[in-house]
Amino acid sequence: MKQMMRVLGLLFIFPLFLVGCAEEEKIVEEIRSIKTVTATTLGTGRVLKFSGIVQATDASALSFEVGGQVEKVNVDIGDRVEKGQILAELDQESYQLELKSAQAEVVKARANLTNKKADFEREEAIFNEGAGSKKRLDQARFGFEEARAGVQYAISKLNLAKRDLRKTVLYAPYDGSIGSREVDPHVEVRTGQKLFEIEAAGAKEVLVDIPETRISLLAVGAPTAVSFTTLPDETVAGRISYVGTVAGSANAFPVKVALATLPPQIQSGMTAEVSFFGNDGRGQLFFEG
Repeated sequence: MKQMMRVLGLLFIFPLFLVGCAEEEKIVEEIRSIKTVTATTLGTGRVLKFSGIVQATDASALSFEVGGQVEKVNVDIGDRVEKGQILAELDQESYQLELKSAQAEVVKARANLTNKKADFEREEAIFNEGAGSKKRLDQARFGFEEARAGVQYAISKLNLAKRDLRKTVLYAPYDGSIGSREVDPHVEVRTGQKLFEIEAAGAKEVLVDIPETRISLLAVGAPTAVSFTTLPDETVAGRISYVGTVAGSANAFPVKVALATLPPQIQSGMTAEVSFFGNDGRGQLFFEG
């Protein structure tokens, strides 16, 4: 009976051992958070395709260089703008008051300079006639120079007040479109707080995240082929314009692909698929991602 139980136990354990071996054979390398497409053979090598996002080649975050309450917002997301167009304005009342105050300070400083100059010239004339003292002359000269410096300081404050008043109006730096808007009228904003993102009109590129195991295979200037989800039957030639040197999330490196031409239907934020062609160090073309 004991012999029979031992045989049955071995029969039960043996299939589990086989299952365990099978599971170990299925272990594969996993690339985190990088969406890839199955590699396809191209001649003697492979092509790798990576998904990316279309974006403007030139884009800027816009903010006021002074703080205050927003009085007007003249554009919204998606609006096309021209260079020099007013995008938003701050309430100018406090800045206009500062300007008037600075103007008054300049007038006051110049009047003081006139008086100090007259004092110095009088003391100098008396001293040259032999009736004055060197001490009084030096004091008059110091007062005159101090007054002259005061005028320069007042003028600098006036120029700064003029500059701050100008900065209450936010202009478009170039032709383009508004990609994002993060401000509304009657809201208090800080100096440097992002209010808009503007994308320059014209050239666009595709931003792709490449896993660390593949980034060394890419180089600026290498050709690519780009297709779009919205235009599956159309392919555009591209070229690598930038290869990042610092990894981001999931140890992926940013790579930018400049587009030779751009179908008019393609807009920023759309999905693209980039096919990379290159050499893996052994004379073989590589992959798709």
